[in-house]
Amino acid sequence: MKMAKMSGTEVIFNAAPSTPKISEEFYHLSDVFCVNETEAEALTGLKLTSDDQINEAVKYFLDAGVKKYAVITLGPEGCVFGSCDDRQIIHRVPSPKVEAVDTTGAGDCFIGSLAYYNVHFEKLPFQERLRRASQVASFSVQREKAQESYLTRDELPSEMLGFGFSSFFFN
Repeated sequence: MKMAKMSGTEVIFNAAPSTPKISEEFYHLSDVFCVNETEAEALTGLKLTSDDQINEAVKYFLDAGVKKYAVITLGPEGCVFGSCDDRQIIHRVPSPKVEAVDTTGAGDCFIGSLAYYNVHFEKLPFQERLRRASQVASFSVQREKAQESYLTRDELPSEMLGFGFSSFFFN
C-alpha cells in the first residue's frame, strides 16, 4: 500500500476477513476503504441494526483517516458511502433486486468491479461507480460458485461499459 501511494496510485482497501482491529496505517493509506456489515461491526464495535448506526460506522472510518471514501456493503440492500469532502452526508446506493442462487464471492466481485470502474471510468461520479459495481455483483449471485459466477466483460450489458447514466440500474 505504501508503494502504491508513493507512486500516486489510488488504493482501495477491503478489510476482509473480519477482524476486531487493524493498524491505523491501513486507514491512512486507503483512498477507498470498503467493508461489509460484519467487518464494520467488528472494527467499530457498533451493532449495525439501524441507518443511524450504519451512518455512524461510515463516519468512524472517515474519522480514522480514510483519504476519500468509506464504503459499507449491505448485501442485497446495496451499500452506503461517505466522502471526506462532506462527512455529514451519507449516501445509499441501492442494489438491484434479484433472485440469489449463491452469494459466495459477491463481495470480491463488488470490489474487483469497483477497482475496474475506478480505473476505466474515473470521470464518473463515485456513486455511479458503486452502482455499477453493485450491479455486476448482483449478476454474480444469480449463478453458482464464486469465480465461475463472474460475468466477463463481453457478457455485461453495454450500458455498463459506457459513460452515460441509464435507468438500467433502477429497474
